[in-house]
Amino acid sequence: MKHLVRILIAAFVVSLPLAVGSAQAQSRRGVAVTGDIKKDIETDLSNAGVKVPTVKPGQACDFNIFAALKPENVVTTIQNCVSDASKPFLPDVQAALDSATAANDKPAIDCLTPSLAIVKAAVGTPEVKAADGTVTTPAQMPGVILIFQKFREFTLANGPSACKNWVQSTINGTVSNAL
Repeated sequence: MKHLVRILIAAFVVSLPLAVGSAQAQSRRGVAVTGDIKKDIETDLSNAGVKVPTVKPGQACDFNIFAALKPENVVTTIQNCVSDASKPFLPDVQAALDSATAANDKPAIDCLTPSLAIVKAAVGTPEVKAADGTVTTPAQMPGVILIFQKFREFTLANGPSACKNWVQSTINGTVSNAL
């Protein structure tokens, strides 16, 4: 029995460095490499303890979107809304602004004009060529800095208040008409 206890203790002592090394290796996660760059970055950020937004494309793209924009969510929110799943977003915002302009709906115009600029920045513009093939207007690629700048312009144009007013005045009008 003493031999069995000694053997077990010896086995435990010999295996201890292996267990510690294995635990240390598990705590040092490598960089994710799956070939899907977006997913790899999200995995790396998550492994580093950085919270990754979980809004699915199109999920937050309703009439409340512009009233809820903040510096920390503007890029993700707008990029989600102009993603492949939400291609109609830009034409929808443009059509709403056109409708508001035709109806002389000042709260909507005040909200949608600077909002449209943010959306256009997130979509970007294709390169325009003349008939002879020369580039007349270079492509504008969407980027986080441009989207943030358009958000700044949106803020300077009183967009957050205008959009809250646009939504709230509609709700108030609906409620008062129902009474």
